Amino acid sequence: DMRYLKSSFHTFRSLLLLQVHKMRTLNIGRKIKRANTLYAKTKKITSNIIVFEPEFRVNEIIKALQIKLWVKNFLVFIPLYTSQSWDDCIKVKLSIITFFCFCLVASATYLFNDLINLESDRNHKQNKIRPIASGKLSILMSIKIILCLIFIGFGASFFVTFSTFLVFLLYFLLSTFNSLFLNRFFMIDLSIIAILYTFRIIAGCIASDIDISPWMLGFSLLIFFSLAAMKRFLPKGINQN
Repeated sequence: DMRYLKSSFHTFRSLLLLQVHKMRTLNIGRKIKRANTLYAKTKKITSNIIVFEPEFRVNEIIKALQIKLWVKNFLVFIPLYTSQSWDDCIKVKLSIITFFCFCLVASATYLFNDLINLESDRNHKQNKIRPIASGKLSILMSIKIILCLIFIGFGASFFVTFSTFLVFLLYFLLSTFNSLFLNRFFMIDLSIIAILYTFRIIAGCIASDIDISPWMLGFSLLIFFSLAAMKRFLPKGINQN
């Protein structure tokens, strides 16, 4: 079973490192150089790659999903508030479904971002305690969770409306592309963050069949751009002070 495989893996690793360590102690010219190289490579590979699943911990999965950030998805309900459509049960139901879809898809992007920044997080003073960076949640398990979240979130959004599904698709692609390439450009990163926030309002409008107000979209882009800039500059200001 999984425990036996995990135990066997750690036993194999221990024996391999022991043999290499013995080779290092033998001062035999070329052999000690080869042993040092093999020891370094073995230690690096076995310390960075998690082959077998660690113990299944629900609390680590909850931490990785960053549920506390789901509060941002309440932006989906702004169109209902501005149009005073709280008495329409169908619109409210569709908005609630869209809210939970955003929670699932957003958590998938958070996990994906943690996988991309895995090496930098392991060397970071604060981020190294994150579930994936600390090894409490394996890479394989993280990928499985991402696929499940995307499947459920996108599937549910498709049954709301096809246009809502397209909004979620654009949201996920833009977020992924930003994590991979665009976040190194400061102004582009801030603009994309503002757009991703605004996507929540757009999805709420489409799901509840409410006309999208250009004034509300313009205000949303500006206010979210300002919040994103404040989030980037605030830590620097604190450190300087």
